[in-house]
Amino acid sequence: MKKIFLALIISFAFAVCSFGSTYFQQGVSLFNKKNYQAARATFSKAIDINNYDLSSRYYYAVCCVRLGEKERAISEFHTIIRMDPDSYAASMSKKALISLDPNGFYRPVNSSSSQYDSYINNAVTSNGMYVRWDRTKPIRVYVDPANTTIENTNEVKQAVKQWAKALKGTADVILVYSKQSADIVVVFSRKTFEITKTHHTLGTTLPQYTSNRLLRLSKVELSTMSPSGKVYSPVFIYNTALHELGHALGIWGHSQNKSDIMYAYADENYRRSLSARDIRTIKLLYQNPANITNTSNTSANVATKLNKKRINTKVEEALNYLKKNPTSVNAHKHLGSVYMGMGDYDNAIIVYKRVIILNPKDDQSYFILGYLYFKKKDTQNAIVYYKKAVDLKPAKVEYTVVLVERYISAKRYNEARAALENLYRLNPDAKKNPMIARFQVFLDFVTIFKK
Repeated sequence: MKKIFLALIISFAFAVCSFGSTYFQQGVSLFNKKNYQAARATFSKAIDINNYDLSSRYYYAVCCVRLGEKERAISEFHTIIRMDPDSYAASMSKKALISLDPNGFYRPVNSSSSQYDSYINNAVTSNGMYVRWDRTKPIRVYVDPANTTIENTNEVKQAVKQWAKALKGTADVILVYSKQSADIVVVFSRKTFEITKTHHTLGTTLPQYTSNRLLRLSKVELSTMSPSGKVYSPVFIYNTALHELGHALGIWGHSQNKSDIMYAYADENYRRSLSARDIRTIKLLYQNPANITNTSNTSANVATKLNKKRINTKVEEALNYLKKNPTSVNAHKHLGSVYMGMGDYDNAIIVYKRVIILNPKDDQSYFILGYLYFKKKDTQNAIVYYKKAVDLKPAKVEYTVVLVERYISAKRYNEARAALENLYRLNPDAKKNPMIARFQVFLDFVTIFKK
């Protein structure tokens, strides 16, 4: 089934897995002492810091097993498998599920309202800021009926009502009938939105705010047809609107879980609904002080001070942990992730280079270095480190996708083709990946054009 990337045209944090933390080490120590209640609470703190810490998630689930909370454990094992099916934690989770749930009767359940079962870490900007509307006033949404059908307009209004229901009791979301009075404006267009020459989006969201962090307007633009001229179904319009409205309400990035509406790709033609994780994430966002909002500077300044305090505390904790564990790869990774989240790419690069000295086969750290150089607009070094990650894990599709994208942006087409051919040789199924397929089509066109 066709997959189409859903993009947010604003800067957002790059998600990486398994940074490790002080809490993980403490949790393991408590687990070994059979203090499962305290261990679980500690692993939960590690997950709060890094939502993609699969090791902490696995131990958390095992603690649930030891505490007799079978359904919660099964839910967490399923989550690990969904987040990274090829990881060691996922393979161990599969073994645990065979024992706990041999007939597959249980499905992932959302039995906790805690932050661990959300993607709030992805809902903030790269330097840890929360962007949302003032929760003390109704958030006003206008759906422009121009350039589309009444059915499509009604579908978008239903999507607005879904988010209103999710935020009920935390913030009010209402439909208004005047563009001038709206906080969020949804419009339709027959054009397609290109992110690169190789892929497009179903819709875009562009928040507008002033230099002193006052949120003014979010414009959501929905495409009604594909680049080939195919008209999207009303259900597809609904699904896209549900996703883009999540961005407009303040969820800055994407979920890594396919079951969430804020997952980055759309590959289903059936009507979607908000997952429990979507609802929990938006509620957590609106329960936290905003750094960018439509309120007065006083509120924004309070949030800014809180944000700086959060960042400074994280740096201090990470440095102290590294001093106690100077040869620990996980300690270095944790510090590097903190710097990266702050946007301090220079210090992050220094730290991750130390990681690869300690562990020259750490493919993930090479990949992160590639990303850091990309953020610094140093394409040459970005490609160098992305290529090293690919050399270490040549069959990993995600690594080759980013490397080829950088090759194409640098117009190094022959190297892009060679990277794809190498991937096909090691992983023939990679051709089914939608991004890989689009890169291949683009490179084929380049070849034909040159001829």
